[in-house]
Amino acid sequence: MNCGVDEVRFTQLDANGEVGQTTTLTTKVKFRRARGAFVVGGPHTPWFNGRFLARTITTRGFGTSGQVDLFGGRFGNDAASVTGILVDLPTRRIYYTLEGRDRLYWRWFNPESQLVGAVRFPMSAGRLPTEHIAGMFASDGWLYFARADDGGLYRIRFDAGSPGSPGAGVTGRPRLVDDGRRWTTRGLTVLPS
Repeated sequence: MNCGVDEVRFTQLDANGEVGQTTTLTTKVKFRRARGAFVVGGPHTPWFNGRFLARTITTRGFGTSGQVDLFGGRFGNDAASVTGILVDLPTRRIYYTLEGRDRLYWRWFNPESQLVGAVRFPMSAGRLPTEHIAGMFASDGWLYFARADDGGLYRIRFDAGSPGSPGAGVTGRPRLVDDGRRWTTRGLTVLPS
């Protein structure tokens, strides 16, 4: 899902990173102020003002949104600076990058109760060009991210680990997947199959 100002674009991407056809959905939701997105039941988006919203999806598009209660946790402080976010359901974690920082961070996330962990943890290894990241998602052991400077879609190896132990994070060097369109959007995410 690629969120533009007033539209959402869906682009097919196969396991080899080959880019397919794009479909566009016009929406009244102003996603331009979202700082990232991932989908669990519906889109979850941190916003420029520190709020974290969960939204429903209906057969006619996007439904109502509700604020995820952070119970005083510090994720609200991070939300405004998020440049990309993803969810890894097997480990029950969200991973994200922040403006001006070259690390990948994670917090616990319980999709059933919508609880976000109060503590931010840095991944133990790997660096990303976060000064250029404008959206990201993970699929099949890869972390895909868009670069704001050139608009390309890149991928790098990603090890989320297991529920009991964080993985190595990102390893190796980023590789260009597609530069035939501009991928930059903090709302870049993957829809569950």
